[in-house]
Amino acid sequence: MAKTDPLHVGDAKTLRADLRTQSYSSGDWSAWADTTLTAATILVFEVGAKITGTADSGSASTVVDADLSAVADFYNGLIVEFTSGDNEDETRKISDYDGAGKLTFDVTTDPLPATPAADDTFTIHGYPIIYEQSLGGHDDGSIDGATAYFQLTKANGATATPRTIRAVIASSWSGADSNTDIETEVYTYAILPVM
Repeated sequence: MAKTDPLHVGDAKTLRADLRTQSYSSGDWSAWADTTLTAATILVFEVGAKITGTADSGSASTVVDADLSAVADFYNGLIVEFTSGDNEDETRKISDYDGAGKLTFDVTTDPLPATPAADDTFTIHGYPIIYEQSLGGHDDGSIDGATAYFQLTKANGATATPRTIRAVIASSWSGADSNTDIETEVYTYAILPVM
């Protein structure tokens, strides 16, 4: 469920996500049971911002552009959209970025129609403020039981002129019968000038 609020520059806001994780075994639906949340991720990005690129090369699950950020994981969790070539109009979630120009996306269940070629263009939707990373490992994040917390502050991104940012806290779990699900809380804030 999306939660929308104004957030003034310099404000601190505690995000709380109650993420129910479950275990499942033996093919018996009655075996579902709540489990303790052991891992979650945080991603904060500017909505509406776009980063454009031109492929140097690609593979069935990657596209490479040496002009992208030198920070590993910087684009993790964002969406890439191909804007030319045989994959035009195709979108995929970025699962990993190596810091050297290579975007990787999961195509296990939804393969691209073609291998990205040199000079294919693409757009990354959103500009990362906090790239997708372990919430428990972040200085401003914590996990307590089945609840994840993140302190959104001036120091970690709520500092620019009026804009909209989105914070996504997510956890995933897998059952003994290879059942997988992702629990997500999404927060959207209009960043406003100091009152």
